[in-house]
Amino acid sequence: MSQTNDLLPPALADELKALRAKWGWIVALGVVFLVAGFVALG
Repeated sequence: MSQTNDLLPPALADELKALRAKWGWIVALGVVFLVAGFVALG
C-alpha cells in the first residue's frame, strides 16, 4: 500500500489517522442506517 500521508498537508494527514482509527464505528453506523432504511421502506 502506498503512503498517501506524504502528499497531504500535516493537518489533513492527522485527521485521516484519527478517521482510520475509528473505521469500525463508521462501518457499523452505516450498517445500522442501512437496516433502518430497509425497515422504514418495508
